[in-house]
Amino acid sequence: MEVDPLNAITSNMSVLPLGAPDVRQLLNASAGRARCREGQDDNDGFELTSAPAGFMPDEGLDPRIVHAATAPTPESPPSCQISTDSQGGVHRRRQKDASKNRRGLKRQAQATSALPAAARRPRKIVMKAKDRIPAGVGSKDLPHSQSGSWVGLRLGARSKQPSDPKVLVGEYGYELVEWDGCTTKIFADDGSIGFVFLVGRPADPSWAGVCSKAAEALKAVEEIGRNQELFGSAYTSNRRGPFVAIPNGVSFGGGQTEPGNLVHSRALQILIQSLLKNQGVCRIAGFQSAAFATLAPELFRHYGAELGALFQRYPSLKTNFTNSIFPAASFNCGPQSISNSHFDSGNLSFGLCALTALGEFDHRDGGHLILHTLKKVVEFPPCSTILLPSAAVEHANSPIAPHELRYSIAQYASGGLFRWVAHDFKAAKTFNSTKKGKAKRLEIDGLDDERWLNGINLYPKLSQIS
Repeated sequence: MEVDPLNAITSNMSVLPLGAPDVRQLLNASAGRARCREGQDDNDGFELTSAPAGFMPDEGLDPRIVHAATAPTPESPPSCQISTDSQGGVHRRRQKDASKNRRGLKRQAQATSALPAAARRPRKIVMKAKDRIPAGVGSKDLPHSQSGSWVGLRLGARSKQPSDPKVLVGEYGYELVEWDGCTTKIFADDGSIGFVFLVGRPADPSWAGVCSKAAEALKAVEEIGRNQELFGSAYTSNRRGPFVAIPNGVSFGGGQTEPGNLVHSRALQILIQSLLKNQGVCRIAGFQSAAFATLAPELFRHYGAELGALFQRYPSLKTNFTNSIFPAASFNCGPQSISNSHFDSGNLSFGLCALTALGEFDHRDGGHLILHTLKKVVEFPPCSTILLPSAAVEHANSPIAPHELRYSIAQYASGGLFRWVAHDFKAAKTFNSTKKGKAKRLEIDGLDDERWLNGINLYPKLSQIS
């Protein structure tokens, strides 16, 4: 069979326009103020707030960021002209108008439902056998917590190997996976369950320009923020590496009383809001979400159902994008966003994190995605996207040359959000005060490995996406 390199995701589902059905109706929340001390997710050391996020009007945003990545939009088709001398032309026009109105009503209904339209009608990708890569590890055997499995194990970096790809391949037995960043490849276990997805990119000739402009926006945030001294150590010296990383969106963990929006200084919030208005950044976020819906539709629907309940409960919470299922994102502004070995243990244990590489670097020499748990070194070209269970797979990047630049955009979901919903919008510790409460919590969390295995069963088999 011929490979359709994400042609399924590249049409109206892959790059959702800013006016698309509003996924924020599904993911739209805010709550509880407390210090986040999870130490194992993308929100290290940042506050959450129950106050509505202070979004800026367009005139208050920074044009250097908003317009740095404004991707050229396709020209609108010429408007239809109604011919007054042809009754048939008027009739056809009225039919088209009626059909358009029906579609509009349908989109409105979908926007307010528990699932976005993308989750209800995922596209398919035609795969070839050679696009399956043996993972060498069973999906059920990935590192995970036992009872509940809401988040990953609190593991520090366990791999002591160097990050040089040649050394990893030559001396430590890692496998080099060559990848052009276009063809879709899937790491699957012996049961043909896929759990790491080299997605690729849209079959869109303008995509390189979109990514270039998004990279310029991230570069502008880094330069403006440094010049204005907006970045404390939490932004520049995180456990992933010495680069500027800005988390934003809805999260939960580390002892706070409720889920909430991440808080930044007002000056930095202006830069973040400018970044969120950038069309290039928005298109990348929409593509990441659409890839998730296409390749792992059952897991995507699980996100929609659980997070939908959360955002309906807390309508003041604000997500980053209207065209993405993910409640939070990390904007890795470089100038060299090269991660140390780590697990994102605060994320949903079996959930998928979306990563898109940006910048100017030779992907054959550096910027690889190193999957220590799988002993794989994956070439990761700029403008391409990968989905992986970042709480269960230890991962890192290989260094790039001193003159090169690398940025990235990651979207993710905290496991604490799912636990909060399952526990009927209560903290887990509130169940521990009575015997009945403890029994209820055990019923919700399940026996050891029960929730983990249920989550793994949401991963796709290759036969479902081929």
